[in-house]
Amino acid sequence: MTDLHAGWYLLAFTSAITEELTPVTVGDRRLMIVRSEGADGPAFQVADSTCPHRGANLAIGGSVRGNCVVCPFHGRLIRVGTHPTRPSVQAYDTVHIGELLFVRFGDDELGDNGFPDAIRRLTTGREIRPAVDRAVDVPVEFVVENAFDIEHFPTVHGVPSLQGMVTVRAADGTLSIGGDFMTMADPWYDLRYRKAAADYLGGSGSRAAHRSAFRAVAFSPTVVATSFGSGTGDPIILTGALPTPDGTQVRVAVIGDAGQPLDYIVDGSRLAISQDCVVWANLDPDATWDLGPEDVNVVAFRDFVAHFPLAPARRRQGARV
Repeated sequence: MTDLHAGWYLLAFTSAITEELTPVTVGDRRLMIVRSEGADGPAFQVADSTCPHRGANLAIGGSVRGNCVVCPFHGRLIRVGTHPTRPSVQAYDTVHIGELLFVRFGDDELGDNGFPDAIRRLTTGREIRPAVDRAVDVPVEFVVENAFDIEHFPTVHGVPSLQGMVTVRAADGTLSIGGDFMTMADPWYDLRYRKAAADYLGGSGSRAAHRSAFRAVAFSPTVVATSFGSGTGDPIILTGALPTPDGTQVRVAVIGDAGQPLDYIVDGSRLAISQDCVVWANLDPDATWDLGPEDVNVVAFRDFVAHFPLAPARRRQGARV
């Protein structure tokens, strides 16, 4: 059985959820997204999809009736959310903001890290644009690790230099890294035009003189918010990595204000993930690592992953005969 952590996952972009019931698998946990219409627009619940009677997948062929799902195998009504006497499936905490649907498998405050309040602060009054939704063949932790792997930025993405990159574990349980990107212009320009700008990146004696403050905050091993800029109000690049039976689903959204170059950042985010995918597709995740002092930020992230609380086992109902 795949271990899932107790923190938040970016489960889906809601524009892709058009049916009453949508099956989804996180690790080896079969789930369903239940979509309903309310006065303020669509609402979503996330729950286990395995019928407690005989194991049918409620999300495939089932139908919604009130707060229950009609099982496609025997027609029984299965309550969404645990119930003391009626057949039911466990429902999970969710956060739905615009296009973003998050789910958490922890109990109470386990693995929460203040994420619901933080993501609302980051998105209130701002535009949310999905940028990336693609499957990658790499273990899930490698995706968010990229924000803490400072050596890969110059090599893979062509960032001329970095300064003062330091990782800190906060009292709220999040892990952050901060420092400066030194580029010729803004970092998204350097990223998009890397192949055509060898001279621009220093080949003709030019020096990287544009300082962009870089900050990334990992709320869990699979959700990280990254920003480049000089203060509050900078655009946010939100990256989520979802474990699937076939690998990892990477989702990236850009969060920003009217008047900011969001199309530009969306394009840069897509290019960045494409560049990462070339490495990920040819990576041996089981290779022995030979780490040194320059890997201190990666080590900090991997320690964060290793000690992040795990989700409780899925509630199972015993057989009744």
